[in-house]
Amino acid sequence: MKMKLRRTAATTLVELLVVIVVFLTGILAVARIFPGGIRLLAQSRFRLAAASLAADVRDELLHNSEDLPTAILPVKYLYQAGVVYVDSDPTRSPQDLGIAGNQINQSGMVLINGHPAGLWPYVSGANLFRRVIDDQYHIPSPRSLGGVDFGSLVTLRFGPVLTSSDTYASGLTYVPLFEIFGSEMEQIANASADGNALNYQYFTTGLDGDHAKIQLPIINGPSSGPANTFRVTFDYWVQPFSGDKVRRTFTGQIVPPSSPGGGYYTYYIVQPSGDTSLPGIITLGAGESLLSVDQFTIHVLKQFRQVTAFSTDPYEYKLTDWAHGLLLFNPAGFNTFQYTSKGRQPLIAKVSYDVYDWRILHENLSVADTANVALRVSSFGIKARESQNPDYTRFKGLNVPTLDIDPAQVDTSVSANTPIPTITTNPTVIVEDQETGAVVLSDEVVLDSVHGIIGFRNGVTKSKVAKTGLPEDATTVVLVVYPGQTGVSVQQDMTKNPNALNLTGRKLRVLYRANQEVAAQAFKASNIYQQTYSAPNVGQYYVGGSDGTTGGHTNRMYFPGVTVGQRVMLQQGWYRTGAECGSPTSTTQPTSLNDYSFVVQRPDTTDIPYPFVDLTEVDASACFDLPSGTYQPPYGYAVRGVKGVSLTARVVTNSGFLNLGNDLVKNLAAFEDYARNFRVASTQTFIQGGQQ
Repeated sequence: MKMKLRRTAATTLVELLVVIVVFLTGILAVARIFPGGIRLLAQSRFRLAAASLAADVRDELLHNSEDLPTAILPVKYLYQAGVVYVDSDPTRSPQDLGIAGNQINQSGMVLINGHPAGLWPYVSGANLFRRVIDDQYHIPSPRSLGGVDFGSLVTLRFGPVLTSSDTYASGLTYVPLFEIFGSEMEQIANASADGNALNYQYFTTGLDGDHAKIQLPIINGPSSGPANTFRVTFDYWVQPFSGDKVRRTFTGQIVPPSSPGGGYYTYYIVQPSGDTSLPGIITLGAGESLLSVDQFTIHVLKQFRQVTAFSTDPYEYKLTDWAHGLLLFNPAGFNTFQYTSKGRQPLIAKVSYDVYDWRILHENLSVADTANVALRVSSFGIKARESQNPDYTRFKGLNVPTLDIDPAQVDTSVSANTPIPTITTNPTVIVEDQETGAVVLSDEVVLDSVHGIIGFRNGVTKSKVAKTGLPEDATTVVLVVYPGQTGVSVQQDMTKNPNALNLTGRKLRVLYRANQEVAAQAFKASNIYQQTYSAPNVGQYYVGGSDGTTGGHTNRMYFPGVTVGQRVMLQQGWYRTGAECGSPTSTTQPTSLNDYSFVVQRPDTTDIPYPFVDLTEVDASACFDLPSGTYQPPYGYAVRGVKGVSLTARVVTNSGFLNLGNDLVKNLAAFEDYARNFRVASTQTFIQGGQQ
């Protein structure tokens, strides 16, 4: 019988390959979808964290709104004879994050006409805006700094600070801003100093004429030092050789000569012709004469003097740790009071300085009473040593000189029962005790860089020392080094070790860099703006049309570039409308404008090149009440009392990379590409400005 064969259904090799190709195509399509979604999710989280950090910075500053600095300004650099001078740059807009130079070399040094200004991360981005003016601090109660020193310790809120020596980064020598002045002194008008005068008072006479005088107290320093310096500001009226009178502003520093008996020293505002009995503060031009000085614009502040040993003068301080922003004030300052327009007030120190690096983030933490200390510091993680920088170099540390010890010497030091000499190091994280300024030794700090967590070891890890006699929360007892200390004890019995500090309940400040490029900073409009009759500089405004040479629209007030986006308040102004703008008359009264706030706008390309506020916000046909021909404003001024009333906190990030080579032109183009990746999260709030 013949058998019939049945065919069994099967898949051919070709069919199998087709299925595999289709399957892989689908897998690849899905794989291409997910990374984009994951990347978008990561970017969203990053932006949310940046916005949250900006809000935290704002809230922290508002918590101390009475002590905010007068202004925060951009800077520029001038190289001269091997030194880089740092100065304010009022023309730079807050939106300008480009480098402060015109070249970048292969090592990352920014050059200005061939001369170095600094490494590119320190002179671009957020670090262009590093000048802090009159950061205010009440002199705190005095305390001991681990037995090394005694005084009233202040930690600058925006430190670390740019010092004269940038040891770990650029190696350049800088001349940054650093000065400290006290509270505004009390003016006694129309009177001369007598034996009952107090050292926070000054006297003025004859302000309504050409024999105006001011008397400043002579506060003698130590036998080897000068008398105190004073910062003096006022407005005055001058009659030129021809034309209408003009109003000008003086701001400068005056140093009265030392006198063994103290007392007061008298100055003419302008030395009258032929009278050389007293020195003058201002020198006028040929044919000009002083008409008067505006009493209510006079502000006098006394400078604190740096010393190595305190005397009885409360206006003294020591630079305990300049780089970290630690200042030690004379304990006498804590009990010093003076009378101001606000009544009896404690002594205040107003510190002006340049921030070192806004990318160094701050976190103020308190250690709980627990044996397992784990402090979450950052949502951005903590940058680890040897991690990659945007320019493909390696991260070596915060570049802030910090006292520490060499852990390799611990065992030898213990056996010999001698302190370990301190050395200067470049840590990646700095943990400071806010009460004493002590820094936790780097080998005592445990880092989880990815998750942004720090903790503390139970002992120096490279030591065989066992801490004995400790409470249950042993991990909160750490070894620290105090400012200025030359040796650290690591003796076994930590209950008797002068360098052992129990962190439980103490307030710590943690300084670190984020895993990515993140900078958190504050912006603030100047407290008070003074009128000028030329291009506006820091803390100045110009009323359009008030000077024939400068020009401008008579319905606008102009400000320096740094003021763009900030809010200013006009306390009192006078304006006219319509046809009266062209031909004002004394028969009609101008309209008053009081306590009105404006946001400063970018320069108009059809106008003079300065940011401005526009009076047409109030009235479409308005113009300021200015002199015109024979017409003189009935109140003598168009604007009075201009104050900054906004505080902006912003976080600047950049996820780009910068590849530098030998070609300076290509390097600059590469940075411009990098700068396109800057992202800014900001928040602005209204504050009461104009404090002195």
